Amino acid sequence: MRLGVPKALDWVLVAYAACAIAAGSAFAALRIHADYIQTLQQERESLRGVTSALQSGALAIFDDGVGAALAAARAVRAAGSLDRLPPAAITEMLQRELTGGAHVRSLFLADGSRFLMASRSRMLDSLASPPWLAGAAPGADAWVGAPILDPETPGRMVIPVARRTSVGGAAAGWAGALLSLTEFEQHFRRPGGRVSGLGLVALDGTILTTIWNNSSNAFVGRSVAHNPLFRRSIDAGGGGIAEGYGAFTRTQMIYAYEPISGFPVYAVAGEDRASVLAGWRSRRRTDIGAAVAFSALVLVMTVLLGLATFGFLWFVTRKATTGVPTKTQAFVEWFLDFINGQVKSVYTGTTRLIAPIALTTFVLTLFMNAMDVLPLDIVAKGLHAVGVPYFRVVPTADVNTTFALALAVLGLSIFYAIRMKGFGGWVHELFCAPFGSNPILWILNLLFNIIEYVSKTLSHSLRLFGNMYAGEIMFLVIAMLGASSWIGVGAGALLHLGWSIFEVLIILLQAYIFMMLAVVYLAMAHEHH
Repeated sequence: MRLGVPKALDWVLVAYAACAIAAGSAFAALRIHADYIQTLQQERESLRGVTSALQSGALAIFDDGVGAALAAARAVRAAGSLDRLPPAAITEMLQRELTGGAHVRSLFLADGSRFLMASRSRMLDSLASPPWLAGAAPGADAWVGAPILDPETPGRMVIPVARRTSVGGAAAGWAGALLSLTEFEQHFRRPGGRVSGLGLVALDGTILTTIWNNSSNAFVGRSVAHNPLFRRSIDAGGGGIAEGYGAFTRTQMIYAYEPISGFPVYAVAGEDRASVLAGWRSRRRTDIGAAVAFSALVLVMTVLLGLATFGFLWFVTRKATTGVPTKTQAFVEWFLDFINGQVKSVYTGTTRLIAPIALTTFVLTLFMNAMDVLPLDIVAKGLHAVGVPYFRVVPTADVNTTFALALAVLGLSIFYAIRMKGFGGWVHELFCAPFGSNPILWILNLLFNIIEYVSKTLSHSLRLFGNMYAGEIMFLVIAMLGASSWIGVGAGALLHLGWSIFEVLIILLQAYIFMMLAVVYLAMAHEHH
């Protein structure tokens, strides 16, 4: 008796193994890619949050200093003008407004003919504006200068900030403040900070203040005006996310930036891209290892079942005789006749391997499904004893397995279609069936055939997976019922027995349906359109 089982087994198991590895790899790749996108998105949102807080804090400091200077300018206008009032009177008006935080170091007023600046302890009266104010744009309403040394505290940096206003004369002048960002930096420079770098950058590219890896003034006063990443961000306008090569960090960076309302300054927070992805890389290694281990375990379980199943069939056929058959041989012959009859009812071609492939598919799927009736703890405790913490006992309750089986059937159907019709004939059917060979319909035909291939594979795999996974969940639910009380133990035992009987029917039916669909798809591959 020659069944063709070994050759069919080679076809199906090799195709299944290849598809199982491909499906597991594809699932792991999709998971890793989704984690990669989520990691970057979470970091972008985190940077936006830090930038928003940085923007609010900087705006409060700017408004505090400039608002005090504007109040002093209004007092000067009410009393006369900047060029007519005595220095002592103007100094008193400026010092009266120095009631804010210590970050407001000095207030100043300036027009074309006079500059006067006062701190809490001293004043400066000059007919000419200082060099750092000479760079203020004449037509701008607000101005922020490059960091300078604090006139009162050597070694401390301050930032000049001013708004255009009238100081009593004919020409418009400036009312501003020298702001120290030391306290501001200390607020954001704290251990365990969420970002590597943050700071304030003027519209002309000058770095006003920066904190990099909890160290302040790392790049203060330097310019990023010629950095392509900075130029792209400024040209885009508003706020957003910029990713690229850092001007001074010399690494790939992710930046969030927001303009400070009313001032030519941007609040910026950044993180090194490699640091952002460090956790993802660790998870990627874990996911790859888990996918490889899980696929290997599923393949091992499948191979063991395949060896047990077809070892039994090989043993029976080896002992087969042409005389009076034994009960075992009679059962196997009846089973083979049943499979052969089911195939003949669907497939009318001449290929001899279709029936062995159907037999292989049915028996392999049946034995994989049958693992669902094993008690939950038997296999798990045995594997735990040898150091295996997790093992998927029912291969078909894993979507990778059912997809691999369905993809194996898809690959065989395409192979037989090309074998029967030739590669040119198969391609011709892709573009010319079912709506005709008119070139206008080629794209529609191709899309229809692609959808057909995809939908058949999806339905073929998910039908088996859904039924077997649901059966496994039901056994788990019934097992949990036994933990509720002694009544639950009794009820769980009865339910377990009833569901086990019903599950036997599902196991047989799903294996049969999977086999018949495989035969139908292979038969369709032999048809000419």
